[in-house]
Amino acid sequence: CEVFEGASDVQDAQMEEDIAMSCYAKETRQAGLQLFELGNDLVKIVVSPGEGGKIRHLVNLQTGRDYCWQMPDPPGGLRKPGMDYTQADCTGIDDCLPTIAPCRWNGRDLPDHGEIWTGQMETEWIARSEDCVALRTSLDLPFSAMRFERVVSVSEGASIIKLHYALRSTGEKDQDYIWALHPLMAFRAGEQLVLPSVQRIITDASAANTPLEGFGREFDWPVAADGLDLSKLKVGDDEKGCVKVFSGKMQAGWAALHDSRRGDLLAFLFDPSALPYVGVWINRGGWAGYQHVAIEPTNGRPDGLDVAAGQWNSAQKLCAGQCRTWELSILCTTRKGRMNDIQPDGCVS
Repeated sequence: CEVFEGASDVQDAQMEEDIAMSCYAKETRQAGLQLFELGNDLVKIVVSPGEGGKIRHLVNLQTGRDYCWQMPDPPGGLRKPGMDYTQADCTGIDDCLPTIAPCRWNGRDLPDHGEIWTGQMETEWIARSEDCVALRTSLDLPFSAMRFERVVSVSEGASIIKLHYALRSTGEKDQDYIWALHPLMAFRAGEQLVLPSVQRIITDASAANTPLEGFGREFDWPVAADGLDLSKLKVGDDEKGCVKVFSGKMQAGWAALHDSRRGDLLAFLFDPSALPYVGVWINRGGWAGYQHVAIEPTNGRPDGLDVAAGQWNSAQKLCAGQCRTWELSILCTTRKGRMNDIQPDGCVS
């Protein structure tokens, strides 16, 4: 489904009903939000352009499981640029750019979890056939001179969802940035985080009720401290603990949440030369009493752009007039037993 560089002409007025073909696309409304659904016989996702292109649902249709964590009793009201992330519905998968933690850098006051999630996306179906459906969302950032674009696509017979990104400079100055996927996922007992090739991790500032508290501390992976196996989602206190850590530079281009007994497998596939790090957020009640986990492929670390571009020297630079592109795939399938590797095409061995 090669759809990123050019849009095909899509002439469909209503799109209120499912398309009777292997791939389908439809539009619905829920709680005042316009939602765009893409899928095939194996997977489906639901995108909310009015919430910065948030992916509200990511469903494995083979099992019926929706991986997206759903925030109970979410706050309502309009989203406003610069507001705190906790003041809105944190459900599902967001894009964070040009920072995750709020900070000030090079004259820009950058908001919590970045500038995208509060935006109203421009939205366009750019492919719609029985072979492929693709949805483009785009936005001019409110504080940074950048235009962000994402194309989400699903192809016939594939359990992979592809996300193609472009970031264009709209200003006259070079700008530092980091981008991270921010997928808050519900987890089940017995599931395990798989970070191939990772042996050491480093902590971010977000932690509570865990021996891993403290910024910039290094630990082994997966057994980090006091016998805590982070891969088994153990942080110390399973009712009041949480922690955010980052990998070093990845050698393998994937990270996953896997239940070897049931077979549930959710994996994020990426080019480690473009997205060299993976952030891991494990919340066992330490933040707001919620239970969820996030695997966050990213091109910089830690969460704050000020530190990433300064002390840690790991941020990206968007030069004036430049366009940067990258891509990521989400594999949503089943695989019982031991798993050794995942290829870029989603083949699991």
